[in-house]
Amino acid sequence: MQTQARQLIFHNYAQHLSTHRFAHVVQYIKHHLTEQITVEKLSELACMSKATFFRLFKREFGLTPVEYVIQERLAEAKRLLRNPLTTVADVCFRAGFNNTNYFQSLIKKYEGITPGLYKKRCW
Repeated sequence: MQTQARQLIFHNYAQHLSTHRFAHVVQYIKHHLTEQITVEKLSELACMSKATFFRLFKREFGLTPVEYVIQERLAEAKRLLRNPLTTVADVCFRAGFNNTNYFQSLIKKYEGITPGLYKKRCW
């Protein structure tokens, strides 16, 4: 059920802006990836307390709002790494991360290789 909800809202959020309580939040995240995104801001958008928002988002999608933001930023970073003219540091900041060491550790954690090696494999 979580997987279906996740696919439905994360990929087709625009169609569900008036019918699903988290579609507006997903839209905000996708449009503001390069900005600082806080759970406080997201919970305000959902008109919920921070604790309720966090709990319901996790129950609905199977991951926390913070994990979702990271997932979206990593997807953007992987897309940007395919460009041979970009540097790893440039990709880091353009994808919304503000620390290159943290960015590199996340890519290594989720992809199993460093961003530089990921970039070389995409060419």
